[in-house]
Amino acid sequence: MDLGQPVIVVGNPEGLEQTVSNGLISAIREFDGRKLFQISAPISEGSSGSPVFNDHGEVIGVVVSSIEKGQNLNFAVPINYAKPLLEQSIEEPISSLPKRNGMEAQIQPGQSSAPNEAGPTLAETLDWLEDKVRAAGYYHCASRGKGMLCEKMSYESVEARDCQLTFTSIGTLSGPSASLPASSSDTISLHAASPDISASSTSFPFISDKIACGKQKHKPCQILFDREAFFVGRPGKGGVYFSSKDMADRVARAMNHAIALCGPEPF
Repeated sequence: MDLGQPVIVVGNPEGLEQTVSNGLISAIREFDGRKLFQISAPISEGSSGSPVFNDHGEVIGVVVSSIEKGQNLNFAVPINYAKPLLEQSIEEPISSLPKRNGMEAQIQPGQSSAPNEAGPTLAETLDWLEDKVRAAGYYHCASRGKGMLCEKMSYESVEARDCQLTFTSIGTLSGPSASLPASSSDTISLHAASPDISASSTSFPFISDKIACGKQKHKPCQILFDREAFFVGRPGKGGVYFSSKDMADRVARAMNHAIALCGPEPF
């Protein structure tokens, strides 16, 4: 790709389907080892995931973010980053997926449910949870003066067994004068008298606490990449962060389904 190359974006900003805008590749940048196209084609909220075309009708990138207070400061990842996803073949049995309209979809924190109602088995639910927590986390960046401050959360050593979900969370803060690698081991008990797991929108724990992003007068912050994190667990007692609200809701439902099957502590 060359600087100044014309591009076209087709998206659904604010729910307005098939909206077409055009612009140029303004710059090719690299953040935390990842290449990004800076494009001048106007985009609005709801355009994330929109294809970016060149003047030959070829998809060259996917819209991922913008700087809200800037003018046409928008970013797209090269299509080469997305191609491997198209080549993956992921198969899961229907029974292993928490049902949106099944038992676990009806379970809310504070409600109980009989274990013998229809739905995935405990083993199936724990396997599904283990897989989804491994893929959880987020990648969040904010501009800080002339630099970029990035926060990453990921999970390792995930194991779901004996009505417990254990994992190691890895958090990293990198950027100008900032480096905060940290890890901790956590356990979420799936024993409870009634389902009490919730999913809620929350701030990014590192950037929000360390630099009060958006509140600095001399070095204001502009948000890039993930704009929200969603916490699944018991507030104040540990949990897992997701970048997708839909996935966070599904994992919360699955945890509450497992709680209904596990029941309270035996002793």
